[in-house]
Formats: sequence, C-alpha cells, structure tokens
Amino acid sequence: MKLIVGLGNPGSKYARTRHNIGFMVVDELAKHNPTQPPLIKGRRGEVVWGNDHRSNTLIIENDQTILIKPQTFMNNSGVVVSKIIKKHNLAPQDILILMDDLDMELGKLRYRTNGSSGGHKGMQSIIDALGTSEFARLKIGIGRPPFGMEPDEYVTQKFTPDQLQIIQTKIPETIALIQQEFLS
Repeated sequence: MKLIVGLGNPGSKYARTRHNIGFMVVDELAKHNPTQPPLIKGRRGEVVWGNDHRSNTLIIENDQTILIKPQTFMNNSGVVVSKIIKKHNLAPQDILILMDDLDMELGKLRYRTNGSSGGHKGMQSIIDALGTSEFARLKIGIGRPPFGMEPDEYVTQKFTPDQLQIIQTKIPETIALIQQEFLS
C-alpha cells in the first residue's frame, strides 16, 4: 500500500493558491491514474473524496494506493499523516509528499527519497510527527515572491492565469514522474 499526500490549506479561500499545489496534483492524480484500479466516482463520473473525520483528512483509497488532502492547515499536516500511517501500518518508504517549493522556478520538479524540510513548515510538521525524514517527496516549483513581498503572503495568493497555465501543463509530467519513481 502506498500513501500519497498532497499538501495544502483547506477551504475555498485557498483553492488554486501556490501553497495548494499539492492538493491540485493529487486531485489530478485521482482522476488520471491509469496504473491503479478505479477510484470512487460520483454520479457524473467525477472523483469523490471521502472525509475521514478521525484523521481530519479528505481521502480516496483502493487496494494499492491512498490519496489524502489533510484538512488541517499546512503547518499541522504531520498530525494527519501520522494518524493515516498508524491506521494503515505503513512504513516511511511507502509515503510520498507533494509540496510547493518557492526556491525553485515555476513548474520545476524535484523528486527525492529523503531530505530535510528545506524550511517548508508543512514538511517539517510531517518530519516531526513521524520522527524521520526518510520518505519520498516531490517538490513543485512556485518561484520566488516579487521584491518586497513576504513569502507567507506570496504562497497563499492565487496563481496568475499565466502561472496557472504553466502549472497545468506540468501536471501530466508530474503524474508520470509519480508513477515512474514511486508507484512502479
């Protein structure tokens, strides 16, 4: 069993913001993952996320993969990930975290099987909760804030239309990378 965690902040206020790129990718992965059995589908064919109230996460699972979108704020993601790992008895090598990185140019991808948080508070929360950094992560570049803008403000702003188009064109490549590096 593999766990893929999309990092983001809950609520419509944060939809399509830079910090929610993990949610965006896991949403697309749920729709377009041809290597896995079908996921839960609604009446109109859309993906339906279940709500695991005990773990405070949106979740989709099948026999091989669990996809989650923690419904805590980003900086408390570790609590949710820890609960899901315990519930499903998963090892660190069975976990992939999808996250934004403002130190990488927009749309650039970087897959690693371990490492530090790199200053990302959501990742640090997960490392602290699990007591290890020996799990995979896929960083998706969102670029640096403009001069004079604080990083906290920048990451919670929506992508510009041009930026969103770049991100959307990178999602198939991102999904292929997940399938090749993590799910194969």
